[in-house]
Amino acid sequence: MDDRQPDIVSVVEVSDEVIERILADQQLLQTYPQRVLPRPGLEWPQVVLSRHPMQSLPPPEIKPGTRMQHLFSSHRSNIISLPIGDIIFSAEHVPSPRNSASWLMGNEQIVALGHLVRDHYRSFKLPILLTGDFNSSPSGYRDGLMREQTGLLPDPESFPPVGTWPSRLPMFLRLPLDRSWASTELGFAPPDVLHDVGSDHRPIYFRFAIRAKPDTPRD
Repeated sequence: MDDRQPDIVSVVEVSDEVIERILADQQLLQTYPQRVLPRPGLEWPQVVLSRHPMQSLPPPEIKPGTRMQHLFSSHRSNIISLPIGDIIFSAEHVPSPRNSASWLMGNEQIVALGHLVRDHYRSFKLPILLTGDFNSSPSGYRDGLMREQTGLLPDPESFPPVGTWPSRLPMFLRLPLDRSWASTELGFAPPDVLHDVGSDHRPIYFRFAIRAKPDTPRD
């Protein structure tokens, strides 16, 4: 963050220790005055930091007992007022498909994301950006499911591809599990995968712009 000076930061699976470090870092709090920080043990372990004005997006109507009820994005999405314009922003962590139950749960979460994007986000008529750990490679089933259900598009892959997990392995052995998904109003440059910071995933730095019209990025 010190090196790249990002406008927005999102982190998933944040430990209590990291939350305490954020709250103790006065310079960081001044740099990112707009924040979503979980109450340890009570909320999703996800953090959103913004240099720019950020307001909570009104939550959608949610039927009890549905997977949408458990999405971070259903409750903690925001409209961030960037210098280039307003966007809807949130982060998600889709469970790793380590067993059949986790595989099905993750797929159900993506379907719920699709309902959230189609039936709620799009009613605000703003560009949409979702970041996080989706636990799927670009050629995987979940990647296709994300496209089908949300209508969002992933950030472009770099060439050669640079994965994010597991962080300790060489570049050509890591999987690109961490992605950004956006509506067509946003255009991306290929992301930069950064150095190992102690997590099992490597951080990613994204650059994006709001398009003036389809396929025409704004200066």
